Formats: sequence, C-alpha cells, structure tokens
Amino acid sequence: MKRTVKTAVKRISRTLSLAPHLISHWDQQRLISLELEVQTSAPGRYQLSLWLEATDSRGDWVPAYLVQSAQWLEPGQHAWQLPMDQGLLAKQGLTPPYRLAAITLADQSRMAPLLEVTPKLAL
Repeated sequence: MKRTVKTAVKRISRTLSLAPHLISHWDQQRLISLELEVQTSAPGRYQLSLWLEATDSRGDWVPAYLVQSAQWLEPGQHAWQLPMDQGLLAKQGLTPPYRLAAITLADQSRMAPLLEVTPKLAL
C-alpha cells in the first residue's frame, strides 16, 4: 500500500523585529513602565508579551508579572510602552531588582508567532 500525505504549511515571514535595547522608566525606585523599540515591515496587529521576575523576601527570583499589549502598527520603527502595575507588585511583596524573564512577539493579523526570547536581563 502506498500513501501520500499532504500538509498545508503557511510560510511565516518576520514582519516585526525587536531592537536590542530597552528603556525602563522609574519613579522613586518604582518601575513605572518599560519601553521597547520594534521595527515593522508590514501593517498589522501585533502582540508583545513580557514576563517580569522580582526578588522575594529571601532574595530568590520569582515570576512576578505578565504584561501583554497588542496594537495596530504601520510599517516603520515604533516605541512600544508597557505600563507596570505597582499595586500588584507591592501586594505580592516583591521588590527590585527586577529582570525580564521572557519576551514574546506575535503577529495577530497573520496568526503567527514571530519571536520568543529569554534574556534574563536585569533592570
């Protein structure tokens, strides 16, 4: 018996890229927001997800906060601002230093994951 299997595979083109630097905005040792630069090559709705880790009372790194943001972007360079909820961080008893544990980019217009990074970048 001879079988033929056909599978539809959608080619994913990288329509969004992340710049290698990040700007953190602080107010009296409180993290107010993070700003990442992105470059788009096609118009569409894009999603940025970011995991933030913080130190607990023992000084161990623990997952603290998941920030998700989506917006329509035209081709070009954009600054993507992600506000931080200080009430949530304080309620958990988590304090600086913080670090980025994971960044995920997705193209929601084309239903395609674009990038997943685990930088462990201290803020």
